[in-house]
Amino acid sequence: MNSHAQVMDALAQANHVRLTRAQIKREIASGELTVAEVLRDPPAETHNMAIADLLRAGKGWGQTRVGKFCRVLAIPESRELERLARWQVAAIVRALERNA
Repeated sequence: MNSHAQVMDALAQANHVRLTRAQIKREIASGELTVAEVLRDPPAETHNMAIADLLRAGKGWGQTRVGKFCRVLAIPESRELERLARWQVAAIVRALERNA
């Protein structure tokens, strides 16, 4: 495969990831999907997405609330979903369900 084709494939993949993430964020904002549902079974396109970006997709979740939420759970806002330990995912889901 030549470099131009590789670049075009990479651009197409990046566009697919962006579109999928945008759709997930819209579904979270509309209430069709919850952050907890995404965390329980994260699509491949979200694996390197920061937890803060996912949380901010919810209504009423701005920078301040996300920052406080992450600090209480001792999870960096920049932590990528694929790098969350199972216990961290469980803690986030429990906290979200308590706050729902």
